[in-house]
Amino acid sequence: MIITLSNMSISSANVQTTFFAPEPDQRLHAAYHEAAHAVVAYYFGWWVNHECVEIDERQYCGLRRYTSDNTEQAQVCVNLAGWRAEMRLNPVRATARSEFDLIDSLCDARWDPEEDDDDIDTFRRLLQEHPHATDEDLFALYRFYGAMTDEILSRPNVWASIERVAHALLQHGKLGHEEVIDLLDDGVAGGAFRV
Repeated sequence: MIITLSNMSISSANVQTTFFAPEPDQRLHAAYHEAAHAVVAYYFGWWVNHECVEIDERQYCGLRRYTSDNTEQAQVCVNLAGWRAEMRLNPVRATARSEFDLIDSLCDARWDPEEDDDDIDTFRRLLQEHPHATDEDLFALYRFYGAMTDEILSRPNVWASIERVAHALLQHGKLGHEEVIDLLDDGVAGGAFRV
């Protein structure tokens, strides 16, 4: 039997089963990633929906918003908040996206409707809002919103809220609207109390 931190492989006769265990800090990063999506969503007046925010069964943050709150700025900042929170948590493990990664995400946003991740969703929204923009313009918008998201995350009340939600996720694995709203600092929830 071979056991390592990153995967476990058990061989028996002709059958081999491999299952992967998370890296030691993978769950911590998932908690901060999903907590950042949730907290920044509340910042823009969105809220966690019935699917909740979770890190165990799937790493996911289900969100709702009023049509009037579904702005380019809000969606892009919510999309970017997860990875940027991971960068803030541990800049050695989580680094800025390379130009190649951004080009790949932009291509997927344009040509592969089945692909889905935060950067692809960001570029889809930017393409929707700016259909005639050049690639350079889209990358500039991505960087602009990245800086804006960093500024939001750096606000003491926002980051403290992300930390509380992340720690609750580490403890419980899944949180609904009521649990998240109770963990937010004053001034973070833009319109969440309209729910």
